[in-house]
Amino acid sequence: MLRKIKTMCRMIIGRRWGLFWDKLPFANKLFTLTNFIPHPQNYKYIILGGHGLGLAAFKHYLDFIYAKPCEVFSYEIIRPFVFWRKFNGFSKHSCDGLILDKFPINTYAPSVFKTLDKKVPLYQLIRDPISVIKSNINVTMFHAISLLHSQKDADRMLFEVIDNISHLMFYFTSQRLLVEHITSEVHYLRMRDIGEDGMPQTLESFVRKFGYQIPDFQELSRANCVSDNINRGGG
Repeated sequence: MLRKIKTMCRMIIGRRWGLFWDKLPFANKLFTLTNFIPHPQNYKYIILGGHGLGLAAFKHYLDFIYAKPCEVFSYEIIRPFVFWRKFNGFSKHSCDGLILDKFPINTYAPSVFKTLDKKVPLYQLIRDPISVIKSNINVTMFHAISLLHSQKDADRMLFEVIDNISHLMFYFTSQRLLVEHITSEVHYLRMRDIGEDGMPQTLESFVRKFGYQIPDFQELSRANCVSDNINRGGG
């Protein structure tokens, strides 16, 4: 028993949350259920994205203009007390943007989002599915290169990616349905809108709409390595 407790402590200290939730499925359910407690709703916008859609890089730029985005999910759970902790509107850690990076495999998620009723603008990152799959399979193959010995191995891995993580990539409609009832307007962001050339205009629109800090575009240009990552399909 003591060894199990030590193992759990190491997972928490190491922030290995995916393994933690797998070992303690009841915690997965319990932490999600904390968000049924009546909570504040001080969010200003919603971002929908996924793996291979440039979401990580876009979030980096939102941080750049102090738009205070916050990911709601941790793996497949909704983070415990996330609306109390991150969208209370009065603490220095309070956030403005609900970031959904997947359609979660979590039966309670739709009901949790039904507890929200404040309508705000929604921004959805879009990209053609073939490019999204290529981006994800390239990363997966890179990390498993020692296991690939033939075209058959590569084909098998491709289908495993599609079967296992489609909900992380392009469940566009299902993801939208989670927050359709709190959407006041919809904006689609293509890859060119969050790439090197389009990002300044995209950020300016955020500044105008929500009153954020006007970005220093010279400093923004020095961060183009992140934009390059977007254009190659990262994030």
